[in-house]
Amino acid sequence: MRHAEKRTRAAASLQRTIVSRAVFALTRRERQGQARKAYARAEFQVHADLADDAAAVLVQRGALGCAVKGNLFRRRPPTVVVVQAFFDRLSKRELARLERALKSLGMLAPLARVGRIQTLVAPGWSTSWQNRFKPLRIGRRFLIVPPWRLKAEPARLRIVIEPGQAFGTGHHPTTSSVLRAIELECSRRPIGRALDFGTGSGVLAIAMKLLGVSKVIGVDVAPEAVTQARRNAELNGLAGAIQFSQARLTAFKKPFDLIAANISFNELSAALPAFKRLLAAGGSLILSGILKREVEPLLERSRTSFRCLRQTVVRGWATLVLEA
Repeated sequence: MRHAEKRTRAAASLQRTIVSRAVFALTRRERQGQARKAYARAEFQVHADLADDAAAVLVQRGALGCAVKGNLFRRRPPTVVVVQAFFDRLSKRELARLERALKSLGMLAPLARVGRIQTLVAPGWSTSWQNRFKPLRIGRRFLIVPPWRLKAEPARLRIVIEPGQAFGTGHHPTTSSVLRAIELECSRRPIGRALDFGTGSGVLAIAMKLLGVSKVIGVDVAPEAVTQARRNAELNGLAGAIQFSQARLTAFKKPFDLIAANISFNELSAALPAFKRLLAAGGSLILSGILKREVEPLLERSRTSFRCLRQTVVRGWATLVLEA
C-alpha cells in the first residue's frame, strides 16, 4: 500500500495544525517559568517528503515537539531525513512502539537504524528555538519575520508571524509556494474578495490583505489556529481587518475572486464541490499541502470544474493554481 493511502486521517489533519518547530512546547514552559532539567530525545530516519507527517504522528503519541535534523533547503535535498522528537520521558518499550507505528504507516526509511534514547539537560531552549526563525524572503514582495526580529526592507512587505501551534511560518515549501502564487495572482488583477481556507497562522490571509485585497476571510476548524491568526493579524497592524473564524464553507454565499487552501489531499478533495460553488468566474483557486504523487488524482477529480493554470513542486510538495 502506498504511503499516501496508509497515512491516517488524524496524521493528515495534524500536519496543518503543528508547526515544524524544534521544541516549541519546551520553550513555552520555560517562558512560563516551568523549565524542566532533563528531557528525552529520540531520532527516527524517515522519508523526507513525509517528515511533517511523521512529526505529527509523534506529537499525537506524546512528543512535546519535533525538529528535522539537517538542511532540507539544499539544492539537492535528501530523500531520507532524521526527525528528532522530544519527550518528558521515554522508555525503550515506548520507543519500539513509536518505530512500529511509523513503519506501519510507511514513513520509516528502509534499513533505518534502531533508535536510541538520549537524555538532554538543556536550560536554554528558548534561545535555540528563537534562533531558528530568522527573517525569510519569499517571492519578490514578502519578508517573513518573527516578533523579536522586526527587520524591514523597503522593497518588501513585512509579515510578522509569531511561531506557535498553528501551521504556517513560511519555512515549509507549501506555505512559501502558496505565498508566491498569491503574489502572482494579486499582480495580475485587482481582487475584491479572498478566502484562506485552513488559515493556520493566518500568514496567507495577512499576505492577501497587504497586497490590497479588499475583503479577506480566513477560516480554520481548529480554535487555536483562529486565535493564533488573530494574534498575528494584530502584530501586523491588521486587527479587525481580516475576518477569522471557524465557519464552514456552507456558511458563505457570495463568490470569491481568490481562494487559497493549504491543507491535506483528502480535505482538498472533499472541498472541491464547495470551491466550485464559491469561486467567481475567472477566479483563481490555489491548492497546496499535497505530495507530488497526489497531484494527478486531485487534478482528475477537479478536471470537470477547473482548469489547471500552473503547478510547482518543491521538495516533493506540490502547489496547483486552478481557474474556474
